[in-house]
Amino acid sequence: MSRPPASQPSGPADRILRALASRRRRAILELLRRGPRTTSELAARFSRARLSRFAVMQHLKVLETAGLVITIRRGRQRYHHVDPAPMRRVLGGWLRRFRPLPPAVQRALKYRARHEQRLHGGLDRRGRRASFKERGRARSSTG
Repeated sequence: MSRPPASQPSGPADRILRALASRRRRAILELLRRGPRTTSELAARFSRARLSRFAVMQHLKVLETAGLVITIRRGRQRYHHVDPAPMRRVLGGWLRRFRPLPPAVQRALKYRARHEQRLHGGLDRRGRRASFKERGRARSSTG
């Protein structure tokens, strides 16, 4: 089973994270969060940042591909709307996996880390950084 190259997004989460990686694309999303805008309006907002209309259109294409922007054409104008649902769905599910550990588990991990550091001469019994002399004593008593 072959994996796609690292430069190619392979799924919705990859496309969304790639789209959000650019500060300019995040700025475009912030503008669209306040309401729909045309390509011309967006390009005008970024003219001071020396971002051409073509560059704005490229950023919009990445956001559309990720499903974060919906474009509706009315005559010659294209109105861009933000769609936060894919971001919530993909990133919300991913972030839920990193929810905080229960307090008892946190305490046990903290205790274990301090114990390990004490064994290797990093901390004294109170969890403070051990002096050089104390570290030498800890090493000689464990070996």
